[in-house]
Amino acid sequence: MKNILITGSNGFIGKYLQKYMQIDGFNILFGTTSTPCSDSRCCIVFSNLYSDIEKKLESVDIDIIIHLAAIIPKTFDHANKDLFLDNSKMMINLYEYSISNKISKFIYLSSFGSMENLKKYDIKDFYTLSKVTGEHICSMLESKGIEATSLRVSSPFGEFNKLNSVLPMFTESALRNKPLKVYGNGNRHQNFIFVGDILKCIYIIINQHISGMFDLASSKNVSMLDLAKIIIKLCGSESSIILGSENDPLEDVKLPDFNIRKLGKILGHGQVISFENGLTNYIEYRKTILR
Repeated sequence: MKNILITGSNGFIGKYLQKYMQIDGFNILFGTTSTPCSDSRCCIVFSNLYSDIEKKLESVDIDIIIHLAAIIPKTFDHANKDLFLDNSKMMINLYEYSISNKISKFIYLSSFGSMENLKKYDIKDFYTLSKVTGEHICSMLESKGIEATSLRVSSPFGEFNKLNSVLPMFTESALRNKPLKVYGNGNRHQNFIFVGDILKCIYIIINQHISGMFDLASSKNVSMLDLAKIIIKLCGSESSIILGSENDPLEDVKLPDFNIRKLGKILGHGQVISFENGLTNYIEYRKTILR
């Protein structure tokens, strides 16, 4: 049986994969540098930045690495050079392990960070720089004969979301028929992607010969005001919307132009992700929690 190592297993996406990821013919090992995973039978606790990966895995042959781990700042303004160096060093440790142990596939979950123009790499902070550096290190693995894929993920949502983020707060308010408070004029846009769709994409990449860098985003950007309206509709809620309850410091931030067609063409279906389908799944999950 082949082995998959997932780093960052105690993060938002990692917890989802712990709960739901199953692949015939593969044994999944969940790596973390913090507390043990919920499934301790398959959990490996590494030292900081996975510096002891060779020692911890000396008796295990890893075939595929899915790299989710990263040091994430509270805001882009809090990202400093030490964060950049630590994230880059962690990626280098995994790179060196992958080369010396001849793994077959490496999947890296990246981010668009603060970039507004993905083609020009308009990097404004050290966190975004660390993610782009990871993409370049990932591409170096391709030159070594390893199938390496970088997925530049937009804004993931789903089970294990922080409850103080916008989607959980809007959803809970709508399910309780309470007002939804929208900051500013409601024109700030985000591109949300359901974590279950990220997992589906990972499944496909594992089972196909795919390399390169891809944008992993939903089919449309949505404003905060429209998001509130969509959630109220999908919840069948009687909630009202309170606009301008507080200023929105990110109101003027522009989203990049995601190229979802590139990934859709390779994966074999034109529209990779439907935001509202994922949102419907998330609302059904929240209903079970709030009962």
